[in-house]
Amino acid sequence: MKNLVYIVLMGLLAASCASSDKKSTPNNQASSDVQPTATQQDSLVTQPFSTAADTVGLTKITGQLNYTGNEPFTRPALFVSGSEAYVLIGDQTFMSETFNELNGKRATIYGKMKKSKNAAELEVHYYKLSEQ
Repeated sequence: MKNLVYIVLMGLLAASCASSDKKSTPNNQASSDVQPTATQQDSLVTQPFSTAADTVGLTKITGQLNYTGNEPFTRPALFVSGSEAYVLIGDQTFMSETFNELNGKRATIYGKMKKSKNAAELEVHYYKLSEQ
């Protein structure tokens, strides 16, 4: 009987600890798990910069492209100075394929600043490699 009570109490304790870590976000997801919806990702297309690019209303920031965070939770970022960095958000092709080729290079990013609780995020619309 004591073992049964102990098991039930431990189960309740574990369940309460797991639920206390979650923030109040849609679908009861933890805030770090919230990703842009498919329609938001589909509407953004990250492209190489060209003279025909419409950069009106976009922020222009130059820095070095690299990853931030620790494995397995790394994210693409633009490092501007010692402590100034922006986590990059882009379309699926840019994030999974193109960024790997650009990693470690200096670039100018044209995009929109996004509010985030944990980091400054920059939604990448255009990118241009710096000539150095």
